[in-house]
Formats: sequence, C-alpha cells, structure tokens
Amino acid sequence: MIFCKTPNCAMAKTPLPIELEGKPCPLCQNTLEVVEKISEEEKQLIASLPYLIAYPLENTLLEEHPWTKVNLLKDTLLNYLKFLGLLAASEFFNSPFKDKNIISSFYKNLAHPSFGSWNAFTRETIQFLKENKHDFFCPELHDYYEKIETGKKRKLYNGEIEIIDARGEIEITKQQATGIGMLINFRNRYLGHGLTLDAKASEKLWDQYYPIFKELLEKLQWCKDYVFYKNEGKNTWKLLGSKIKQVEVSKAEDNVWIQNKDGEKINLVPFFIIPGEVALDDTDTKMLTYESFTGKSIKFFSPEGIDKTTSGRVLESLNLIIKNKQEETPFSPEQFTKEILLDRIEKENQFVLQTLIDERKVINGIYQNREDVEVKLRSWIGSIASVFFIAAEAGSGKTNLLVEIQRQYKARELSTLLIRASRMAKKTLKQEICYLLNIDENKALSDYQGITWTQSEPVFILIDGINESAEEQTIWKEIKELSQEFKSGALKFVVTCRVNSKEDLDRFKIDIRDKDILYTENQDEITLLSDAVTWLTPFNMVELENTWNSYTTKNKKFTKPQFKFKDIGDYDRGFYEKIKNPLILRIFLETYHNKPLPKKGKRKLNIWKDWLDTFKKEEITLLKLLATEIWEQDKNELELEALLNNDEIEAYITDTKVNAPYNRLVTMGWLSRYNNSNTVFISITVEGLLFYLLGEYLATEKKVTVELIEQYIDEKSVVKKSTVESYLISCADKNETALISDLIDHSETTLEITIPALTEYAKTFGAEKTIETLFDNPTDLDWLALKKLVYNLDELLLKKLKKEILLVSKKMNTLSNENQILLGFKTLGILDKIEKTEFFNKFNVQNQLFHENDNLLFSLADFYDSIEEYDKALEYYEKSLTIILKVHGDQHSLAADAFNKLGIVYRTKGEYDKAIEFYDKALAIRLKVLGDQHPSTGISYNNLGLVYKFQGKYDKAIEFYDMALAIKLRVHGNQHPSTGNTYGNFGSVYMSKEEYSRAIEYFDKALAIRLKVHGDQHPSTGASYGWLGSVYWAKGEYDKAIEYHEKSLAILLKVHGDQHTSTGTSYNSLGNSYKEKKQYSTAKQYFQKAHDIFLKILGAEHKHTKLLSGKLKEIDDL
Repeated sequence: MIFCKTPNCAMAKTPLPIELEGKPCPLCQNTLEVVEKISEEEKQLIASLPYLIAYPLENTLLEEHPWTKVNLLKDTLLNYLKFLGLLAASEFFNSPFKDKNIISSFYKNLAHPSFGSWNAFTRETIQFLKENKHDFFCPELHDYYEKIETGKKRKLYNGEIEIIDARGEIEITKQQATGIGMLINFRNRYLGHGLTLDAKASEKLWDQYYPIFKELLEKLQWCKDYVFYKNEGKNTWKLLGSKIKQVEVSKAEDNVWIQNKDGEKINLVPFFIIPGEVALDDTDTKMLTYESFTGKSIKFFSPEGIDKTTSGRVLESLNLIIKNKQEETPFSPEQFTKEILLDRIEKENQFVLQTLIDERKVINGIYQNREDVEVKLRSWIGSIASVFFIAAEAGSGKTNLLVEIQRQYKARELSTLLIRASRMAKKTLKQEICYLLNIDENKALSDYQGITWTQSEPVFILIDGINESAEEQTIWKEIKELSQEFKSGALKFVVTCRVNSKEDLDRFKIDIRDKDILYTENQDEITLLSDAVTWLTPFNMVELENTWNSYTTKNKKFTKPQFKFKDIGDYDRGFYEKIKNPLILRIFLETYHNKPLPKKGKRKLNIWKDWLDTFKKEEITLLKLLATEIWEQDKNELELEALLNNDEIEAYITDTKVNAPYNRLVTMGWLSRYNNSNTVFISITVEGLLFYLLGEYLATEKKVTVELIEQYIDEKSVVKKSTVESYLISCADKNETALISDLIDHSETTLEITIPALTEYAKTFGAEKTIETLFDNPTDLDWLALKKLVYNLDELLLKKLKKEILLVSKKMNTLSNENQILLGFKTLGILDKIEKTEFFNKFNVQNQLFHENDNLLFSLADFYDSIEEYDKALEYYEKSLTIILKVHGDQHSLAADAFNKLGIVYRTKGEYDKAIEFYDKALAIRLKVLGDQHPSTGISYNNLGLVYKFQGKYDKAIEFYDMALAIKLRVHGNQHPSTGNTYGNFGSVYMSKEEYSRAIEYFDKALAIRLKVHGDQHPSTGASYGWLGSVYWAKGEYDKAIEYHEKSLAILLKVHGDQHTSTGTSYNSLGNSYKEKKQYSTAKQYFQKAHDIFLKILGAEHKHTKLLSGKLKEIDDL
C-alpha cells in the first residue's frame, strides 16, 4: 500500500492508490512510497489458513484505526472459533456415531451461539469422538485442540479474567487461562459491553492479545493440507488464503467440502453452503457459513459480512441430519442387559441434572430433607402400587425432591429414570422411555426381560412436573396403561404436579381399574385422584430455619442478608408463612442479600415485587414482553423463530453484548432455552414470577370483573387460571378484597378460584382479619369458602393458622348448616376438655341434618369415641350405618367402614365377642367388594388378630396376623412401615405366649424396616427398641433390656422431649429393669421421672399415675 514517509504528515496513516507510487505527497510534497502493512511471515500465515479465517485476518492487519482494528481482531477470532466448531460438527455428523447429548450440546451451544459456546461445543464434541475412538478425517484437529486447549501440556497465560457469576454479575479474577480462554476473555471484557475505547487503550489491547491469537493461528497451518472447496454450477473454487482461486474439478456437484492431500473428501453441508442455496449471486460471496439455528430457520454469514436466513432445503437437510443422529439403532430385547439399562439411565440422569443446575432449579449442596414424603417414597418400594402422585404449590421443592429420591434409589441399586415432562423429546411417554433407553418402541416394554420388572426389584420412572407439559392428559393416560402392562408394582411411576387446590387434581381422571395402581395411605374409598395424592407441604419451622442456615452458610456469597432468621419474627411473624415455600425462601434471600430489613412500619415486604426490582430495567421489559406472549399463546413455551419475528423481542435476543438482558436472564436461569422436536423454545422458568407478571398485566391491561374471570375459568386455560389466582393473591396481599368477596358470593365455581388468595390473606393478615373480611356480609357460600380454606390449611399442614381461624370462627358459628357443623367438628378437635364440652353443648343433634346425613352422624360418633363416651359413639355409628345401608346397600365400602368402627368401639369397651361380630361383617364386605388383596381387607384381618390376642386366643390371633401380613407383603412390600407394624404385632403375641425367641425375631424384623425407612432418630424406631427391651425384661435378661430401653429413651428424648407420655413409659420400663436388678435407688429415679410426667400430663387420677405412685411407695417400703 502507498503512504507518505513524513512522520507528521496526515497521509502517513492514510493508504493511497498503488498508481501514486513515486509521485509527490498531496500535502507535504515528499515522495510517496510503498509501505508493507503485513509482514512476509504474516502473508505466509494468511496463505495457509482457510478463507473463513484468512480473509478477515488480512483486513484486520491492514486496518489502521486502532479501535476498528481490535474489533476486526474480535471478528476474526469468532470466525476461528466457528471454524473449529463446525469442523468438529462435520466430523460428528459424518461419523457413524449417534448421541443425544452431542445433539443437545448443539442446541444448547450453537442454536444462538456466543464466543464461549462455540468453544464449549468444540470441546464436548472432540472429547466424545475421542472417547468413542472415532477415525478422524482430520486427525490434526484433535491433536491441535488437545495441544492448545485440553491437553496437560497446553500453554497457559496469566491474566485478569472476567467471570459472570450465578446472579449474572461480572467479576474480575486473576487466574491462568488457555490461549482461547484469554481471547474469549478479551472479547467479553473489553468488547462485549458496547463500550468504545480510545486509541491508546486499543493499541495496548492489540499488543497484548494479537500475539496470543497469532500463536494459535501458526499452529493451525496443518489446514493447508485440508483445503476447502466449493462448486457452483460449472465453477469450482479453492477457498484457501484471502484470495480464492478457481480450479478444475471434474463432475463436481454443487457442494462445499474439505479435501485432503490424498484426494479424500468430507462433506461440509449444511454448515457451509454455496450462495445459490440462499438466492445470492456468486459475485456477492463465494461461501456462507452457519451462524445460528431456531429449528425453523438457519442464519448464515459470509467472511465478507453478508447475513442470510433461510428455511429452505438446507434447513430440511440439517433437521434430517439431527434427527438421524438422535435416533440410535435400538437394542433388541435379547441385547438389552441390566448393565446397558444402568448405563443408559446414568447418562440420561446426569444430563437432566445438569440442565436443572443450569436453570438453577437445583443448587448443589442445598437440599432440605422432606422427611414425611421421603419416608413414604422409601416405604412404597416393594409395594403393589405402581403410581405415587405428589401434588404441591409452585416452588414447593418438587424437582429437588425427585432429584434426591433418584439419588436415594440409586444408592439402593434401584433402576430409576428421571424425566422432565416439559422437556420430553417424543410425543408419547412410551416413545420417550424407549428413546432414552434406546429400545424398540414397536415392542412392548415387558418384552425386555433383561430389565428387572418385578415387585421386589422394580424399575422407577420419575416424572417431574406433569402439569408443565401440554400433553399432560396423554401422559397421565399412558402412565395408567403402562402400569397395567406389567405385574403389579413392577414398573413404578413417581409423578409430581403443581396445583393450588385439591380440585386442580380432578382433571386427572381415574376409574375403577386405576384405584389398585395408586399408592395411598388413605384407607377410605378412592373416587378421585385427590383422595390418593401425597401432598408436599411447605416447610415446617424447623425445616425452614435449617434451610435458611444452609443458604446463609453454604451459599453466603449470594444469599446472606444483614439480619438473622429470628429477626423476621420481630419484623412480621406472619412473614414466616410466606417463606415456607422453598423457592420463595431462596428468592427472598437472594433479594435481600447483604441488605437489612426495611424499617418496621415503612413498607410491607412484597417478595415478587422486591425481587423484580433487583433486575435491570431492560431485563424487566424483556420479561414483561415474554409474559405477554405467553398470555397470548396460552403456554409457557415460545418458539424462538416466532420471537425473532417480533421486532421488540428480536432486538433483545440478538443483542450479543455479554451483559445484554437476554444473555443475563439465561445465565441466571430465569429464562430457559431448550430444544424440543428440533425446534428451539424459550420459557420463563419461575412460574411464580411469570404469574406475578401476568397478574400485573391483568391489572394494567384488562378491566378485571367477575364476568371476565368466569370467562377465563370456562376456557379451561391453565395459564389464565393461574394468572387469575396470582392476581387475586396480589389483591389479597394489598388487602383489596372486594373482587374476592364478589367471586365467593357469585357461585361455587368462582368461589373455588379464590381459595389460594384466601390462604395467602390468612397468612398475611391473620385469623381475626380473615374472618372479619370473609363475613363482612355473611352468606352460606362464605361458610363453604371457610370450610375449603380450613381444608386447604390442613393439606398444607398449617396447623397453627388453621387452629386460630377455627377459634375465631367458633364465636360466630351457629352450627345451623352442613358446612358450619363440619367446621364445628373440626373445632372440637382443637379444644381442651372443658372448652370441648362447652362448645359441644351448642350442637343441636336434633337438627334434621343429623337424621339424614351419614357423614355428620359419623363425625358425631367419632367425637363421642374421642371423649370415651362409647355408648353414644355406638348409637351414632349405628344411625350412620342405617342411612348408609339405605342409600348404598349392604355391599358398599362405607358400610364396611361403619362396621369396622363399631368393632373398634366394642373392642375398646372390652366386649370382644361383639367386636368380632362387627369385624367379621366388615371383613365379609371388603372381601366381596375390594377383594382378598386390598389394604382395607388386611386391616380387617389385623383387627381380628388384635381382638383374639386380647381374648388370649393367641394361635387364632397369629392366624389372622398371617393373613394380614400376606396382604401387606404383596401390597406394600417388605420395607413398608405398615408391614413393620404387623411384624410388631407378631412379636407382641409371641411375647404373650412366652415364646421369647420368636418374639425377638419379629421385633427385630420390625426394627430393621423402621431403621431403613425412618432412620435411627424416629419415634417408631424408638418404640421398636422399647419392644425389644420389654421382651428381654420378660426373659429376665435385664442388662439387655436396659441396653434397648436406653436406646429407646435417647430417641424419645430427642424427638419428644422430657414431657411426653412416651418418654414417661420409657422411664418406667428402665425403672422396672433396675428394680429387678435390685438397684433400687436407680429404679426410684426412673420411676419418679415417669410419675412426674404422667402427673403433669394425665393428672393424679389417671391409672398410669396411680401405678407409678404405687411403685414408688413399694420401693420406699423396701
């Protein structure tokens, strides 16, 4: 190029046409000379590189403006990363291997790629090909990448590296990085934020980073032996160096390929294409290179800077290639072994777990055990049931629970596959299972005998978030069908579902055949799924504080506020109820990280609003735009292609700055980008945030009325229904209750949608305010709403709040209609003895409802039973039974329940023959209606065994316990607490027969189950130790008895404390053992402790207190 040689002349930096060589400078008149801007060494380097890199590199080196020069360096770096990534992709797509994880990496990293994601894809793909001993067309690719990026001898550079943390914030840290790592950092740190640098700073960057890039390119010179060619029409071009050359190739098809020295070729389509494929002229560019992909279109770019998007045959080609690579040759039933099963499951579960971590649905090291549900999930392992259905509100920790259960099952060597319903690649559940396990979908799953499909060794399928799939009903239907394809309990499903009330579950229908496959501890008749569901309830206070402490110690970089857990109680004790939801707790701690609580009285805490306020303005705008699209499309699954056609949203998605709103939201996990059926989707990952945004949308964009909400309910849209619920919760939080009251009074249908808001209102404002607001203008529907609220608090285990509401409503409860009476019975259950008597006297048992409603009569009988007025209990159970027999006949499970209750009361009264008479009637109905393998039939056998034991007919008792055990083993398996209870019953009867060895055998079996299911710190485990202590005492082995009673006592003290009747019983047992050892002083200490507990809790006149008084006197008299 021609420049003026005079240093201060403006033409010294301005290139002039070559024909001016030797002429005078237009400004200073000195002679113009040729100045080489590119060294000979660099020219040779350019000539050895592919056109994709060589063309922009030459332009970069020729550029004079420092800031433009470093930007061109960045562009050349991107082309270099694309070259490596697309070469790796071409090796994979031209290989015989098929792997869903590489395809997933393609979608994750290359659908909308960044500098770092190009490199991530290259690394993962080359590693996969190496592990599978791929015969590389270009072996130098693997050697090169190992030498510069992954090998032990790779060169590392010291520098300050920009890192984006889990909150999307940028940190600078001093550390070592590879050449590629340093260059990506150069782009991200200095050129990725939309800033402009001055000449001096730009020159400094060039001096620092160009040598690193040049060193990488120099090691890339093997590319001259693998030349890019493209053919279009009758012309073939060699794409090597910055100046491409036309060459002669006979009979070439329109194509782009690499050719080695031996003339061997590898096809590069559809990652590199000819211009004609996208209606460009050959004069515009010689080649186009893959840029991004939505599943519905591909975007290409050229080294000359031309962009082009197509949805034609190139797209079709890529989709077919991807589909082919996802679908491996399935294993036949004969090939598929348990080892293959475990390997497939391990790979798939690791992949799912990583996606959950990426989306921040799971945070490593943070998990609070949900003991109640976990015990049930461990208990049902060997049971006959095939479906365990878990329901919970949004953010309750369903996903974390399934991840934990998958870990526990794996530790017990149980085959367990975790599936996210919202990410299923196939249309049906069976196809998805076959796809993940790589087995033939045209064969029955039961054909694969290599998999253990038995009740004792089942295969588990954990389905996370069935409600998040648009095909939830199809999936539910298939779960039931697949469960019945196998022997009972051989293929088991754990299904989680987000719901706001029991009624939400009724959309999942069950029929008579389905009842046997559902796991439930509810022995009543199952007519709806909600009768059999297990609820994942909010944290209790212990779990809440433990989780708070986990976050503030293990994740204190992001979740450590400037106040302690107990300070919440001083600020607003009701706020504890709000943060008992695991997700809301986490968001609360992130929102208030390193912040104090607001001054009391200044403003209320509003978690969603306060959290949203921590986002940047543009991020909030993008979230609102996406939420509006979700409302319009009625699904939280937005096609990337459609979003790119929305001018407002497209600008956010295509913004390549490191800290751009879209990139930050994806990095933080609040937006999820994923592939389904070869289409890229975007969704808002936090449902609570989505519905808060949509609730705000309703408030600002719609005039919300009862009629509009009724319309939304009729549309049966999950998105609209959840939005309305969120909107009403927001109204409740602001104490704006007029619309809620109108909905309650309008109809039972509109009343139903207010229950979550009523629940939130009660949490926020307490019982007094809730009752005052609800009954501002009392109607019968208000009492129905209150009953549903109380039942909802029951499901959520919010016992304290439920008790407060019942106590407040008690003052105005006239007990005149069915809902009031049912609430009245609920109230009786929380009152002390005196209050209970006083309140019960207000019940008018002559009310006509008690003459015609078997449910109320049954509740009345239950009450009399609870206060030990057994004759009254018998009277009302019999009246309830009369109505049941009249309405349902004598072969209905309700009649069996009534007969069973009558048997229990007669057994309690000591009238054993009458008890047997009614137990026999209950058994006869259950055998006929439910069959001889139903849990309720097992209960009948167990009850008969118990009453025969009381009669001293031990062999008869054992006979019935045997029949009960057979059912429990078949239905529940040998690891269920119920089975353990029956083993305990055997131990007890053998102890009564003085067959102590047999008693110990069964007590040991019961203990083993309880240790495995409950652990060594559970009250039932303590009870088992107590049983063993008692039998050793009966044998006269007092030291052994003391050993077991001390184990029992240690657990009971930890669980119940020193003021519980169970603890008192344990003290008494230890006293008995020391007394027999004639260690009277020690015995007296234990008897005294037991006496003091019974005196305080049961009173001086109770038989246990009197018995201990006698023992103390007896020792004093010795």
